[in-house]
Amino acid sequence: MQEKLAGRASEVAGVVVLDERTVQITIDAPKAYFLAKLAYPTAYVVDKENVASGSDWTSRPNGTGPFKLVEWRRGERIVLERNPDYHLGPPNLNRVMYLLAGGSSLTMYENDEIGIVSVGVSNLARILDPANPLSREAVIAPRLLTYYLGFNATLAPFNDPRVRRAFVLAADREKILMEVYQNTFERAKGILPPGMPGYNPELEGLSYDPEGAKGLLAEAGYPKGANLPPITLTTPTSGALFQALKEMWQTNLGVDVTIQTVEFATFITEVRARKHQMFYLGWSADYPDPQDFLDVLFGAHFEVNRRLHYVTPASDPA
Repeated sequence: MQEKLAGRASEVAGVVVLDERTVQITIDAPKAYFLAKLAYPTAYVVDKENVASGSDWTSRPNGTGPFKLVEWRRGERIVLERNPDYHLGPPNLNRVMYLLAGGSSLTMYENDEIGIVSVGVSNLARILDPANPLSREAVIAPRLLTYYLGFNATLAPFNDPRVRRAFVLAADREKILMEVYQNTFERAKGILPPGMPGYNPELEGLSYDPEGAKGLLAEAGYPKGANLPPITLTTPTSGALFQALKEMWQTNLGVDVTIQTVEFATFITEVRARKHQMFYLGWSADYPDPQDFLDVLFGAHFEVNRRLHYVTPASDPA
């Protein structure tokens, strides 16, 4: 694959088309996650003639899924219609429309203009209130997703493991889950989310311990936050979570942390360049195998690896 992507080969080695419905793939080593990875969109088989038809082939794809693309107005909407030739039989829905712009999606749902909508944290209390009829329509489901705080272990003061640990111990994650997320998130005790194969339910992680945090910070040479360099938490989003963390670190450690919001594309580039002391990110499973977390995030051969960052999971949606 790498040879083909680099332009050094005209074909992908190990892939043989046996007949119209069968592809044989030979991999370089046993990989338990291989079949799961084939379910990820980058592994999909596509129509060669469709791809060769021009650079805009994605606007008129010839697919084999349960729905067919009939309209795509960029920035406005995507319209799908059921595929009567789908190999598992036509889906029950005749038509699906994704609205990509226009007003408040939650308001549109309440006005019966759309059928499905996600609910943000700011609206959770109102939607989940038993007195609200919408509470009977709300569905809370687990996702293979973990949010975390990353500490840059190459930059002071987080090059000292005692400082990193102090910041973790000084953050009351149970309180954050209750007050910020109204218990719709589950506390993550490791980088793998619950439900992922290989997840260890016995893992405890670090607990809230403000006194222990103060002791570690003093031991590192920063009693009550004295002598610490300016510290910034960089994030691509804003919200009550960051204010809560800021207040906890101020109260428990005597440290005034600056919250910096950066546009997402710039943020990702800067995280990969290890420019930030501390940052907030999440990772969602591309396919249901721990390799997608453990190897992709921490393997030296992956561009998005976090090897030089000490990662502490913050919370996992439930």
